[in-house]
Amino acid sequence: MIRFILTKYLVLCFAVLCITSMVTAQTSLPLNSNWIRAIVWSPDGTQIAFGTQGGIIQILDGSTGQRLLTLQNDATSPIYTLNWSPDGLKLASGGFDRLVKIWDTHTGGLIQTFAGHAASVGDLDWHPDGIHLASAAEYENPIVWDTTTGVGSRVSAGDAFTVQWSPDGNILAVGGQYGQIRLYPIGHYNYENARIIEGLLGIAWRMAWDESGTNLAVGITYTPESSMVQVWNVATNQLIYNFEENTSNMYSIKWSPDNNFLVTASVDQTVRIWDMATGLPIEVIQTQDPAFSVDFSPFGGRLAFGAVSSETAGLQQDAIPVIESFADGAIQIVVPAPSLERLQAIQAACMTALALATMDAQEITVDALPDYVAQIEALTDAEIPPGCAADLVAVAEALIAEGQ
Repeated sequence: MIRFILTKYLVLCFAVLCITSMVTAQTSLPLNSNWIRAIVWSPDGTQIAFGTQGGIIQILDGSTGQRLLTLQNDATSPIYTLNWSPDGLKLASGGFDRLVKIWDTHTGGLIQTFAGHAASVGDLDWHPDGIHLASAAEYENPIVWDTTTGVGSRVSAGDAFTVQWSPDGNILAVGGQYGQIRLYPIGHYNYENARIIEGLLGIAWRMAWDESGTNLAVGITYTPESSMVQVWNVATNQLIYNFEENTSNMYSIKWSPDNNFLVTASVDQTVRIWDMATGLPIEVIQTQDPAFSVDFSPFGGRLAFGAVSSETAGLQQDAIPVIESFADGAIQIVVPAPSLERLQAIQAACMTALALATMDAQEITVDALPDYVAQIEALTDAEIPPGCAADLVAVAEALIAEGQ
């Protein structure tokens, strides 16, 4: 019994030491106000929102990079997380000021402000109903906000760094306790209602559900210099993959919409793209500044990441060619692993029957790609969602460039 208690005590001490070391490692970085701390595509893939260490929140046109709105310009309040509502009409933000704010994405106006956290807000996630919003701050229980009433419900989870709703909205996953993830049925946020996944080799720093809601990818940090990605089958509590990174903190982890890839962003100045078929990284993009955030476009053709300050724009170029560079080079957009199969999959997922009827009824081939791009660009917004068209053109042009 004494040995058991001693072991539990040592594990707890290690967890506290690990968390403290990670926070110290974060705050000891030489801060740059131009760092992109959060970046997210709008649900329709036409816009990109980003937040900076200097407290700026802006929305850009996802194809041209033109600035559409500035929501906040506050050098005293770094932004750590952003999340679009499912209908694209609102943007939630959280950061150093410990507040959760909700913005109107058409006017740029501040709609609501929720105060309830005693520490910086590091993660946010909208429920699929567009009403409930989960927020997490270090060393605290997370909060689920009802945005219609402004009432927040505490989740009995202890230290929480990350919160993510399952795609169907039935489960809230909470990570932060050493070695485990807790899964809460919606509306039931007490300890006794949580189902626990145990066996993590550290602290869940960020999480992401796949599109099916079957698997949960977890970015785990176990020392300031070491991290990994684990993928868990939530239904069976089985560990499916264990990707060793051996790098510093992961601040972002995202699935591609087709579940074929995982992408991570780390303060060790890397963006890593993982092939879920092999469990191996297909690309490691080396950036010149810490990489805090990364996001796939909703149709999966483009990958945006914020890692490069305006003073040091550019990649160390043995990586995927950049197809766009926005915000004075602070936002980079690439097309990971372009292929005819991915092009056809995106087309099947988002092109309307009306659009298909106007195009040549023939198989897409490499030689036909220039004509294919011209046909896509000739379609109207009524015939094809603009975000879908942009993804198809980006993948096709990446394939053309590879063949030259």
